[in-house]
Amino acid sequence: MKKIIFFCLLSLLSSSLQAQTSYKTIQQLLVNFELKNVGIKVEGKFGQVQGEVLVDPKNITASHFEGKLKTASVSTDNPLRDKHLTEKSDFFNSVKFPEITLKSTKVSASQYPNSYKVDWLLTIKGITKKITTDVLIAPSNGTVLLLTVFKLNRLDWKLGSKSLTMSNEVMITLQCTASE
Repeated sequence: MKKIIFFCLLSLLSSSLQAQTSYKTIQQLLVNFELKNVGIKVEGKFGQVQGEVLVDPKNITASHFEGKLKTASVSTDNPLRDKHLTEKSDFFNSVKFPEITLKSTKVSASQYPNSYKVDWLLTIKGITKKITTDVLIAPSNGTVLLLTVFKLNRLDWKLGSKSLTMSNEVMITLQCTASE
């Protein structure tokens, strides 16, 4: 699924990184997620998201990405579920762990055009783990789109417990538009 989405976006965004400027002013930053619960797809997003981006088209491997979001800003369009996610210690526990952070540590070449491998440190509930994702970096008319779609096992960050009804796998979509 991840590769299908990625290839579709690559075909739509075929421009190359030939600009002579750096992109660092964030215009838009979105963090969405989905998982299955009782066999039904549950989608959500975070409303309070901040980030820093530096894309250097002359030296992509010197680029840097960092973001944080407020766990209390989670929204699944179900107020009871959102309250459980933010307040309960088995999920985000927003009072004790108000933020989730993501910071790039390395950017390197990928097998896909306009795409790069990015190593990240992801911290949720005080637990930091290294993850690696493919990130599409596509400039167009003075802006650059950064997009990554990846899966996480929620149990690795102690989000909930084992469940017969809720999937352990969570699909995350991060999308950022930055300008010069």
